[in-house]
Amino acid sequence: MFDVTPESANFWFDAFNVLLFIGAFAVAVGTYGSIKMGSAKERFADERILANEKETRRAIADSDIAKEGTARANERIAELNNETAKLRQQLEPRKLDGETFVRLLRDGPKAKVELLYVKEDPDSYQLSLQIFWYLMHAGWDCEVEKPIPPAAINSPYQDKPATWSVVARETGISLVVHEDNDLKPGTPYDALLKAFHATPGRAETGIDSRVPAGTIRVVVAPRPLPSVWAPDDIFSDTGGKTLVRP
Repeated sequence: MFDVTPESANFWFDAFNVLLFIGAFAVAVGTYGSIKMGSAKERFADERILANEKETRRAIADSDIAKEGTARANERIAELNNETAKLRQQLEPRKLDGETFVRLLRDGPKAKVELLYVKEDPDSYQLSLQIFWYLMHAGWDCEVEKPIPPAAINSPYQDKPATWSVVARETGISLVVHEDNDLKPGTPYDALLKAFHATPGRAETGIDSRVPAGTIRVVVAPRPLPSVWAPDDIFSDTGGKTLVRP
């Protein structure tokens, strides 16, 4: 059907080789492109992995900082709650543990008690009522509570707190006796001091020769506040623990 001559055979042979070359070139280009594309994808994946790892480390660090901050915040909250509880306790009316107070005084040595309180302070009055009640239950001879009388005209404490005129601290509870011998262990003063140390927790001491022998003057003043104390040497020649009338 076709006449094949040597010239035509050579033509078709050359043409076939050209087609083979073109096909091989196309395959090579495609393979190179695939390789390049694969390499680009691998680089992108590697970069993304590194970025993810970096972001993960940052997230962990931020989480640790947040946890540390939360721990500090919780610690501060606990401190504030504790401080608030203490402040509320300070603001609450003072109370005696009557059972403890009576138990410590019922079977020990006893004395007569002169009971005074600061008239301007309702809490002092309420506490003096409790002291009177429980002293009577413990078998002590306690006078009815009375406000501290005004200082005498010739008193050196006209411009001082009312408690100074009866040789007592301006805050808290003070026990005032006639002389030093009344302060010895085993005395009614010693028993009463220990009872007040047990409840409500503190008491001061004074010496006033105007207090009759065998009597203890109990003076109830406003609740003590931190660092609100008369200087140690105001009344005392014994280091501030015992107030002494000049």
